[in-house]
Amino acid sequence: MGGKPTGVQAMFTTQKYDRKKRERYVRQLTRRLLAEAKPTHRHGWGVNQLLAAYQVGQALNELTTPWWWDLEIHEIDLLFPWDESAVDMIAEDMQRNGYGEDCPPIILFEDKVLDGKLRLEAARRAHVTPRFEFFDGETRSALEFAIRLNGRRRRFSEAQRAAILEEVGVR
Repeated sequence: MGGKPTGVQAMFTTQKYDRKKRERYVRQLTRRLLAEAKPTHRHGWGVNQLLAAYQVGQALNELTTPWWWDLEIHEIDLLFPWDESAVDMIAEDMQRNGYGEDCPPIILFEDKVLDGKLRLEAARRAHVTPRFEFFDGETRSALEFAIRLNGRRRRFSEAQRAAILEEVGVR
């Protein structure tokens, strides 16, 4: 599956980053920009100082992005359909009730979302922090796990199940 991602995959694909390294860089940049932003005369800030202050704000905004915001969707979860109306409904519920105990956790496998792409997007829209669990196993067992979870929410015929297994080359 080479080339540029499209569709649902493109919505979730981002570059990975080393968070600690980025936080250290932002702190250093903030200190430097704050030093540059000090007014040099009693008439207030000039254009350069305002630009530096704006850059400080941008750097601080970058620093506050939650780690889970940039999660990618695993290829296995991309096999299952995207339902925009379900995302809207889940997001509205999350805005009213938060990420409740009745909401299943988002399952991560190989540092990507194995199950829960709709809940992840709803949590982003509602600005709530979801719960996460990690799947530890091989690709085949991860696929079977995802089919079982999605099968509880959606009804798959044996033909659909076989097509999904064939799609990822697992028999």
